[in-house]
Amino acid sequence: MTYGERWKNMLSYATTTLGYELLGSRYTNYEGAAPGFSIEVKDSDEISNRLQLITSVVPIMLNIACTYWKNVKPFVMLDSGNDVMIFQSVLPKSVFAFVNSEEFFEYPRPISHKTIFIGGIGVKKAKPLNEEYKEIMNNANGPVVLVSFGSVAKSAEMPLHIRNVFIETFTRLPEVTFIWKYETSVADDIVANLTNVITKKWVPQTDLLAHPKLRAFLTHAGQNSVTESIHAGVPMVCIPLYGDQQRNGKIAEKKNVAVVLDKRALHADLLTEAIRNVLYNGTRELSEEKLH
Repeated sequence: MTYGERWKNMLSYATTTLGYELLGSRYTNYEGAAPGFSIEVKDSDEISNRLQLITSVVPIMLNIACTYWKNVKPFVMLDSGNDVMIFQSVLPKSVFAFVNSEEFFEYPRPISHKTIFIGGIGVKKAKPLNEEYKEIMNNANGPVVLVSFGSVAKSAEMPLHIRNVFIETFTRLPEVTFIWKYETSVADDIVANLTNVITKKWVPQTDLLAHPKLRAFLTHAGQNSVTESIHAGVPMVCIPLYGDQQRNGKIAEKKNVAVVLDKRALHADLLTEAIRNVLYNGTRELSEEKLH
C-alpha cells in the first residue's frame, strides 16, 4: 500500500467493536446497550443480560490483541521514509468508513460522522427465473423454502446428524417445497424418497428470493444473505455458524423477521416449529418499507 494522508475504510460486514473504537466512537462504553460483533448472549433489557454483554467483549478483544494483530500487522505496515504506520494508526485517519450493512437493520448506538452505511450495494437486481426453476415454482402446490448456507459452509460437508435433522424436518412438512443448496450429487440419494425436496449444487439466490412463492429462507445468517433476504421481503430461519452470523441473526430476530436456532441444540422438533412459525405466523411478514 502507498502512504497517504487520507484514507477510506471498507468493511464487508457490520462494524466490529474494535472498528468503532478506532474510528473514534467510544463503542465499548456502550457494550451493555448495543451487542458486539459475535454475541451469543440473549438480547434483553435485564441487568444480568446487560452485564453479560459487557463481559462478552473481553474475549473478543483479547483474541484480536493476541492473534489478529499478530497475523495482520505484517500486511498492513506502511513505510514512509523512516516512519512506520500500522493498522491501529491507519483507521483513525480514515475520512470515511463504508459499512456493508443496513443502517435500519442495526442496533442503535453512537457512531462516528465518518460512518456511511452502504448495505445492499452488492445486491444484484433480481432476474426472471430460467425455465427449470419456473417449472419448480409452478409445480409447487404450497410455499417454497430456500435452504442455503452460503459458499463457505457447504451442506454436503455438515455432520450427518445435522443433515438428518433437515431431512426429518422436510419429511414432516410435505406441503412445503424445499430447494436445498447441496453441493454434491450424493444428495440425490439422501432425498430420493422425498418428493418435496429439490437439491441443487448452485442456486440463483437473489432471483429465487424475489419470487412470490418463495416464502422463507433457511440460512446461516451471513451478512450478504440477510441483506438479500430483507431486500426481497423474505422472512428467515437463521442457524448462525460463526463470526458475525450470530449477531446478524439476533438483529433479524429482534426486528421480528427471523427465528434463530442454536446449531449446538438443533433437532427436528425445533426446526419444524421454526419453519412453521415463519411460514404461517403473519407477524413475520417482512418488507423493506416496514423495516425503514
